[in-house]
Amino acid sequence: MIIHCKEEGSVWRLRFRAAHEGAPPTITYASLEALFVALLRAQSSDHCRVLILEGEAGEFCRGMDLDDVAGGDPHTHDGVRLYARCVSALREGPFAVVSLVDGPAVAGAVGLVAAADIALATRTSSFALPEVMLGLLPSIVLPLLMERMPEQKARFLALTPAGVSAERAEALGLIDGLCEDSVALEKAARSSIKQLLRLQPAAVGELKRFSRQCAAEPLAEGIEHGVAMTHTLVQQPMTLSAIRAFVAGEPLPWVERYGRDKRDGRGKRDG
Repeated sequence: MIIHCKEEGSVWRLRFRAAHEGAPPTITYASLEALFVALLRAQSSDHCRVLILEGEAGEFCRGMDLDDVAGGDPHTHDGVRLYARCVSALREGPFAVVSLVDGPAVAGAVGLVAAADIALATRTSSFALPEVMLGLLPSIVLPLLMERMPEQKARFLALTPAGVSAERAEALGLIDGLCEDSVALEKAARSSIKQLLRLQPAAVGELKRFSRQCAAEPLAEGIEHGVAMTHTLVQQPMTLSAIRAFVAGEPLPWVERYGRDKRDGRGKRDG
């Protein structure tokens, strides 16, 4: 699988492409290296606010290349570790992540979907975790799944190696929205991007971190940490300035319209 990165101002698109014509896109050590490099660049960028994961031509990703594993690829162990670093970077990165699934998402690809903040799919998509059938466990994917669904539902998905439909995936909580086809998928993606570009960039990363913290805490402790967080945020000059601007009906400085500025390729700011 080849990772193609297209930077559209504040929106970066990472597209999965098959390495060979007629072959499905599968995860290899080389593709994980390319993905991780792109994620590191996005993390360190002052511009990346939304990261899109997508396949093409009715294919999302078929998971790890089993030919490499069966052939005793010496990079297999390192690849597992690198995959874990990639999904962690998606889950913990300061940008919003949107997965666009059109076609099958298998094994490790399900983890890429689950790690996203927003996951959208066409009705012809499917989701499968065949690891247990092979004597493996989807052990890296499970913690991500259990952020999106109860433990039993994640276990159900792992015990259904043939996979589930997009409609079933939505009912389980893996998918946040269904689209009729690829055209509708892109339209839904643009709608999500427009909403995400209205958010204060630093607050997006803080939300991702704080929600993970709250999930691991008892309710009362989480609420107390929420009190402390709110107290801290309302004292920040940038936050106070934004609140005053909002009350006065003035534009917020970080809000962008999604679209390409013909002069420099950067997104346009409102106002």
